Amino acid sequence: MTDKDGVVCYKTDADISSSGAVDAAFTLNAPHLWNGTKDPYLYSVKVELKKDGKTTDEAKTRFGVRTMKMDLEKGFYLNGELYPLRGTSIHQDIDLKASALTREDYVGDYEIVKELGCN
Repeated sequence: MTDKDGVVCYKTDADISSSGAVDAAFTLNAPHLWNGTKDPYLYSVKVELKKDGKTTDEAKTRFGVRTMKMDLEKGFYLNGELYPLRGTSIHQDIDLKASALTREDYVGDYEIVKELGCN
């Protein structure tokens, strides 16, 4: 596992049990918390399956560490702090595109949503 800058913060070799399960539990000490649009900090993790020292399969993903709580009286809390949720609906309205949007089209739409103050 690496942090946002690619620094390894956890690494292990785990053996597959006879049932095919792998147990590689760990504790991430003092994690940098994902904090919405203010600080969307993500870690990366890669899992490799190896046979005779050669990688036969791998999976990669990014994730954020955070706590969330909903209080019916006060609202949504992110990492222990009140975090008002602001959102909108997005409708594709780029002429002649139908649902064949590019990454750039999505980025443009989300820039508008961000300008509106949505988080």
